[in-house]
Amino acid sequence: MNTSTKGTTLSGEIASLDQENDRRKRLWIELAAKTDASSAPASVLNELKIFYGGRGIWVDKATTQGVAGCEYGITVGLLHSGAAYADDLFDDGAIYHYPKTRTLGRDRAEIEATKAAGRHRVPLFFTIVPQRGQNRVVKLAWVEKWDDELGLFFISFGDQPDQTQADDEIDEDDFVLTVSRSAEERRVNRPKRAARFKYDVLQYYGESRCCMCGIRASQLLDAAHIVDVSAGGSDDKRNGLILCASHHRAYDAKLVVIHPETHVLLAASELTLEDLGILSSSLAALPRKPHVKALSWRWDRWQARNELDRRVTYDSPAITG
Repeated sequence: MNTSTKGTTLSGEIASLDQENDRRKRLWIELAAKTDASSAPASVLNELKIFYGGRGIWVDKATTQGVAGCEYGITVGLLHSGAAYADDLFDDGAIYHYPKTRTLGRDRAEIEATKAAGRHRVPLFFTIVPQRGQNRVVKLAWVEKWDDELGLFFISFGDQPDQTQADDEIDEDDFVLTVSRSAEERRVNRPKRAARFKYDVLQYYGESRCCMCGIRASQLLDAAHIVDVSAGGSDDKRNGLILCASHHRAYDAKLVVIHPETHVLLAASELTLEDLGILSSSLAALPRKPHVKALSWRWDRWQARNELDRRVTYDSPAITG
């Protein structure tokens, strides 16, 4: 099953999907033979056509157009500059933003070509530029999901596509509050499956904005666990909130809590919501809500902490000089 460098068979026919899959596997092997994928010169990527050109999405239409009937081709490579949307890059994958330029037709073609890679389970090459002028980090990647309203792709890294995709159907009775996590996962702030968790939480709420202050800058938004990762909190999307970096920190520090039934926000006794820069007094307007079990878990610990603070304040003997 020989193919030319242009991706068509030697007889000039359009390559089949199997041939295109094989071609990409060979490119990955050739890359490893020429350089280390964790420090690949741009010249090698250009030579192999793993990534080519100045835009963020490389389709290589001359090679992939028409494969599996794909009018716009099938994306070969995605480029992450390392600067824009740095917080959407994780060890296990990435959240990749749809292109938004003045060339709307080209943007649409690139988006559809990237969706085609997902539909047909074809691997692509995710290229990361740590800093301008440095060698690239290349990962074999898979388009797992996308959301047109949010303008986002979820990309996983690995030799095979993710086999544990979350079910998009919402079953209130099918909610796992905590899971068994390794000591390493409990210790770090970004759990092993951080990329998928953030994407799933964004998709669940259907908007990219902090639920406490309304900030919409994607670069400042986190997916925060309600039940902490350190306590074994699950990666169920209903155990998550979209928070800006400041209010994520405030929430983790127990400076604000959400009532599990009314969804009213309450600040720590020595503070006000205004002190914390929180503009929303309630999450009741959210089209979807966090799971009540997760909110109750956090609320119970908030109440216990407040009770302990009151005992320390009122029951401790006075200290005299």
